[in-house]
Amino acid sequence: MKQSNLIALVIILFLPLLVKAQTNCVQNLRNARNLYEEGRLNELPELLSACIESEFSKEEKVEALRLITLAHLYNENEAEAEAAFLKLLQLEPEYRVDPATEPAELVILKEKFDTDPKFSFGVKATQIINFVQVMNRNVTLTNASPGTYEPSLNISFGAFFQYPFTKNLSANVEVHYVGRVTSLERPILAEAGENRIQKVSESQQSFDVPLLINYKMPFKLFPVEITGGTALHFLQSASLTLEGVGENRTNQDILPYRNTFNMSGVLGLRSEFKIIGRNYLSAEILYQHKLMNEVNLPSQMDELQLDMQLRNGHSEFNYKAHSILIRVGIRIPYFKPQLK
Repeated sequence: MKQSNLIALVIILFLPLLVKAQTNCVQNLRNARNLYEEGRLNELPELLSACIESEFSKEEKVEALRLITLAHLYNENEAEAEAAFLKLLQLEPEYRVDPATEPAELVILKEKFDTDPKFSFGVKATQIINFVQVMNRNVTLTNASPGTYEPSLNISFGAFFQYPFTKNLSANVEVHYVGRVTSLERPILAEAGENRIQKVSESQQSFDVPLLINYKMPFKLFPVEITGGTALHFLQSASLTLEGVGENRTNQDILPYRNTFNMSGVLGLRSEFKIIGRNYLSAEILYQHKLMNEVNLPSQMDELQLDMQLRNGHSEFNYKAHSILIRVGIRIPYFKPQLK
């Protein structure tokens, strides 16, 4: 007999048994509801226990475990009630007991358990708006304007770990990959009176590590958190492109002229909303202010610096790149319910 035919035969033989078992468990849950209404709680554990282990859906298991917990509470079997309710919370850590409708014993039992998330983790994507603060003149040509950096749009993505201290206070450790491109155009007045444009652009890749403290504001209608702290920046690469004066340079490596470590102050607002299951969608807007100069110039100009000055009229200069960060992310809380 072919294997496919054997599998089909097994399915045909055992499917009715499976359907019957499922039907019996559904009927048992209906009967359990009636027994609870009639006050015959002693019969509930035996009626429901087998189905909890196999046939019930998650929602049915939660309902069955609630009934079993109530039966044990009624019989003053505290240990059995705690064990059954712990199983319920492991299935549904955010299970809520309404004091207005539930028995007082169940309300008291719920208070004995710690059901807060132990930590959270997730991912974020960021739209970055960069603002370059130039600290000194960056051109050696007398007939050239220093130029102004226009705000640039860049992106980053990363992951985070969040630890809650209290219901309203938590801390984040995050790691983000950041790709940043800055550019400027500066007019140059030629001897013939014709204007030319020199384009200067820099491309950087770095890893940023924000260390943040979050405080949840006591707003009931709209969830808002204040978040702030510091970010550590670890520069991985930096390249410069010069066009318009002298011989063009493309992707000239300038990492030796950049501080590979930097820091910034971060402050902003965050809000999040539950989406699928126990997971949250977050949105935040942050201002990031660089604390240290980004350029690391040697005490004396080297060959590359002299060459860029002579051929391109460009001088390395001190600057800081501040940012506005618009982030969206997914937060996944991790629960481990236990007795307090």
